[in-house]
Amino acid sequence: MPCAPDPLARSKHATRQAGFTLVEVMAAGVILSVLAVGLSHMWAAVGAQSVELTTRQKAVLVLNGEMERLSSLYFFTGFGATTTTDTSGYDTPTGFVDSRVIYRAGTNGFMASGGDAFVVDQSAFRAGADSLGLLEDAIGTADDRNYVWVDRPRNIVGRRSWVEQNGAQQESCDGIDCFCYDWAGGTGGTLCREITLYLEFPFRMTGSGPEEMDRPVIIMPLKTVVGRWR
Repeated sequence: MPCAPDPLARSKHATRQAGFTLVEVMAAGVILSVLAVGLSHMWAAVGAQSVELTTRQKAVLVLNGEMERLSSLYFFTGFGATTTTDTSGYDTPTGFVDSRVIYRAGTNGFMASGGDAFVVDQSAFRAGADSLGLLEDAIGTADDRNYVWVDRPRNIVGRRSWVEQNGAQQESCDGIDCFCYDWAGGTGGTLCREITLYLEFPFRMTGSGPEEMDRPVIIMPLKTVVGRWR
């Protein structure tokens, strides 16, 4: 007659099969650690990319605002009669013009001093003066530079400059006055100017002035034709 199975033996066998072994726990820990490290790197990369895109977007807005300002100056004032291409040494890639124009304090009569200045020194720029930017005066004229805030909370500035190119003389524009700057202020032909505005970023404001950051400098150009009624 067959023997009945021992209930106690079956209970011990079931107990030995329950739970995870140490090897299984260690393997699961390794897998979870790898996943956690991967996710942390992914979120760090996403965060850095988000900051980069935000900075670029702000730079585009700054560039467009600067071009609107320049266009108004050339159109409504005598600004174009006093600008000079006197800065160089920008160390930019081939294809970008190296000799450029910048704002200079006191060059034009409508550029007042103090809070109404178009460009100020570093102390006023840091203090938040109502100015359009910083004039970094390196004593030598060719070394002077203009900077403007791109992302102030992150202490990021951009370097601003532009290039002028004369247009062709025009005697008339279909019977109406041309939107071109009259160089001589007389009644002769007029010249348009093609303006290429450059905004280079990111630079960081330090105690000694703007310095390049640990990432490549981006150059954003924007071009238009400027002038005023003859």
